[in-house]
Parts: sequence; structure tokens; C-alpha cells
Amino acid sequence: MTRTSRLTQPVSETRLTQKLKEVKGFWRVQRVLIILSLHKLPQTSKQLSLQFNLSEIAIRKLISAYNKQGEAVFEVKGQGGRKNEILTFEQEKLFLKQFFDKAIKGKIATAEEIRKAFIKQTGRKKVAKSTIYDLLKRHGWSKKKARPIHPKSDKEAQSAFKKLSEKSRGDYRTCAVLTIDGNCIQQKER
Repeated sequence: MTRTSRLTQPVSETRLTQKLKEVKGFWRVQRVLIILSLHKLPQTSKQLSLQFNLSEIAIRKLISAYNKQGEAVFEVKGQGGRKNEILTFEQEKLFLKQFFDKAIKGKIATAEEIRKAFIKQTGRKKVAKSTIYDLLKRHGWSKKKARPIHPKSDKEAQSAFKKLSEKSRGDYRTCAVLTIDGNCIQQKER
């Protein structure tokens, strides 16, 4: 015969229903529901596992933890998150503030410039560019912007090229035979 699971901590049903409304996240709600269910009706861990679709071991661990810690068992830290963070979100925000101030004045901050300042602040030997791009994305900065013109472009050469290409295009459309020097020998009829 299997043993019924028991709660040794005093349980307030009103407090648990209130906690159920406060708690966010599926697994935290599950924990409150299991304890509430066990408080209302004593059951075996097997019955609870079938009811909540969890393993018996998970149910036993939860009941044991509740008996030892009380309601603190509902305040578990969730899985995931930034485990390998170099700076916290607030520290990153403060770090980017200097570049934001420069951007307001009209100066453009490059990823390389930000990376060098990041290395200097954190004291690391190397920081990948992808780390900087992720940092910028987290704070809503755009990664790259296309340049409207090339910095080394020559406007006079461009306009001369456009004039030549327009002129030559016109000749090819109307001329059937061209000489080497670009003169038209035989005109094409349209």
C-alpha cells in the first residue's frame, strides 16, 4: 500500500489562492496548485503525478521542499537568462550613454570604437564584434547603416561617366555599324 503525501507546514487556503493569482509562469502556478490540491485532499504522489502530468519524484521533491522552506518554494528562480553576461543591463546602459551623447551631437560611433571602449572598461583582453552587436541590439541600436555615397567617390568622374554612357547608348540604338573611333557608318532605320 502506498503512502499518502502529507504537508507538515501550516497551510492557509486563502493565502494559497491569493498566491495563485500573484504567481506568474506555468511551473510556478503548477507548484501552488499541487500544494493546494494536496491541502484540500490528501493523495499519494502517484495520484498527484497523474493529475499534474509530472513525475512522482518531482512531486515528492516539491512536497519535501515545501515542508522545509514553506512558501519560499514558490519563489524559485527560473531557468535561462544571461548566465555569461559581462555587464548587467543597467551597466551596459550606462556604458552606451557616452556614445548616445556623441550621437546626439552628430558623431557616428562605429562598432570597433565601441568594442575598444568596452575592452577598456571591462579589462578583458578580447571581445568579439558579435558581443558588441548583441549589446547594441539589446538596447535598440541599429547594427549597420548603408552609406548614401562612398567616402572616396569623385562626383565629377561620375557625371562624366553618366554623360558618356548616355551618349554611347544613343549611338548603339540608332547605329548599325560603328567604327573603332566611335563614328557611325550605317544608320539603322526605325
